[in-house]
Amino acid sequence: LSTSNLVDGIASCATAKSIVDAHVLTHADIVPGKIYKDVPVVQLLDSGGVLVDLGIGTKGIIPATHLFDKASHGSLDTGGDLTISGYRQKIRQQKYKVGSKITVRCLTVDPSARQCVLTAKKTLLTNDIDDPIVDYPVDQDRVAAGFLSKVDDTGLTVTFYNNIHGRVSSRSLAAELGVEDPRQNYNVGDAIAARVLSCERRRNRTVYDDGDVYYYQ
Repeated sequence: LSTSNLVDGIASCATAKSIVDAHVLTHADIVPGKIYKDVPVVQLLDSGGVLVDLGIGTKGIIPATHLFDKASHGSLDTGGDLTISGYRQKIRQQKYKVGSKITVRCLTVDPSARQCVLTAKKTLLTNDIDDPIVDYPVDQDRVAAGFLSKVDDTGLTVTFYNNIHGRVSSRSLAAELGVEDPRQNYNVGDAIAARVLSCERRRNRTVYDDGDVYYYQ
């Protein structure tokens, strides 16, 4: 349980069931891209997100945009259509009620700040299970599941795990899929699949240029 006495060759341990069964003991134990099952929900946040406990008080947050595969203009944090918002809120309260146990996957973790961002998107939970994109480099021609973290008139930003990002240009979308304005066809938070056509590191980030994008149905 504790390595504070390793200098003396002594490790502190515990046998309490809550500690033995915990997924992690601290945020430093959380691994980006890893799936954690049977994680209890501890709070529904006013922002629309969900707070969960990964073990021994080690909390993680699922943003509202990561509760469902496809984002919605009517989700809680966008103030869109009230009918859609009400429906999503109802599903959220049923599926993510306090005390229920769910499956999540770590997107990013900052141990020093004790912050962890998780996803509950089905597409991300069921794809690239053994080999998620968490670091550079990435093999060319690989197809992987991610989510849209930015949508504008220049194209799409696809995010994987551990803050690894890719870029799909609007030129590629128009040529391959006939998409004239990405903002009309995609929303931030949508789960998608992207193929890596080229890969290079820029400003301490990984960028994938002109990748083909397909929706997971």
